[in-house]
Amino acid sequence: MKNTKVKKQSALKPLEKGQLWQLKDTHLEIVDLGKRLTHYRLLPGLKQKGVPVRLGGIEEVQKYLKANKAKLIKN
Repeated sequence: MKNTKVKKQSALKPLEKGQLWQLKDTHLEIVDLGKRLTHYRLLPGLKQKGVPVRLGGIEEVQKYLKANKAKLIKN
């Protein structure tokens, strides 16, 4: 049999309260997490104040992070 390498998909870590994800030109902070929904902020800068909290489905946020190749910088 031929030895073939199988590509692993990069799996994101499960979302947790307080996580900070780095995207291309912005950051996403997980403020709170429920069963199906998450409260998050899209921060243009790390020291930005007064950014409104948004509400979205956990699966939606995970797809968004994966599509934008986000990196977890603070757990």
